[in-house]
Amino acid sequence: MANRYTDDAMKTTIFSRYESSQFGSACVEPHHLLLALLRAGKPLFAVWSLDSHEAWMSIRAEVERTFPPKVDWGPSKPLPLSQASKRVLDYAIEEAEHMGMFHIGVEHLLLGIPREELAPGAVTPCCSPKDRFRLRGKTYRI
Repeated sequence: MANRYTDDAMKTTIFSRYESSQFGSACVEPHHLLLALLRAGKPLFAVWSLDSHEAWMSIRAEVERTFPPKVDWGPSKPLPLSQASKRVLDYAIEEAEHMGMFHIGVEHLLLGIPREELAPGAVTPCCSPKDRFRLRGKTYRI
């Protein structure tokens, strides 16, 4: 399955583990995937007019308000994916297949996050569930 992920999508999963460790979490949650997308998928956010530093900082601030960081465990501790994050990855696979694509990219990860009921509220401005069809159309043009 890992060979289906693009390099940027793989980087996102690595960055999500880093973000999780910075929050002192015991596992990688959907909001860590979102923060990782801010790092690995910057061109993707431009498609949705969220490519400014202010927009990224606003998303990060919303995540930090909703899920305050705990103790920093350091990046060396391997962290598993939460059940919610596993569902986000499954949704990303579904998004890629729906679009007729074999490879799973950062755009599919971003489209998968709002489908998870435990996803952070910060994702709402860039891809709320009601806007998924519009966003898919924009993603086709990437």
